[in-house]
Amino acid sequence: MATEAEIRRRLQEMAGSSAPDVSYLARVESVDIEECTCTLVDDGGQEFFDVRLRPVTGANKSLLQIPRQGSFVLAVRIESTEEWMVVACDEVEKVHLIVGASELIITEDDILINGGKLGGLVKISELTAKLNELVQIYNSHTHAGNGVPTTMLASPFNKGDYENENVKH
Repeated sequence: MATEAEIRRRLQEMAGSSAPDVSYLARVESVDIEECTCTLVDDGGQEFFDVRLRPVTGANKSLLQIPRQGSFVLAVRIESTEEWMVVACDEVEKVHLIVGASELIITEDDILINGGKLGGLVKISELTAKLNELVQIYNSHTHAGNGVPTTMLASPFNKGDYENENVKH
């Protein structure tokens, strides 16, 4: 993991010597998820309060990265005001993405798509194997009717028939 000094040096190299002093690399002191802001502290101990986690406050939503407390973020000044906004996070606690009617929330433990109302994602290979076990049992079972065995065979399942290749996990 890079140290604070290494991160600062790299950012300065990327920005060049002509870049105005409109950005800070600072440590996350606290996060207010409801207000979509955080408090930052730079290496000199200066605190930056109410630093935005997204550019526009209010009901508009698109992408929200919630930085991990204690991690480093890069904050930039919003135009020529005294307001600041986080533009990059060293470590992320949570990501909340909204695109139209689609919503994605990612945390360390979970990935929640559209509120999770459809339940967990299917493990397609395991499901296909279980279904094919059932097909084998069904196909090997016979019934005798009037002394003549009758057999109806089921076709094996092929995950390609019902797998959505656009969403993978």
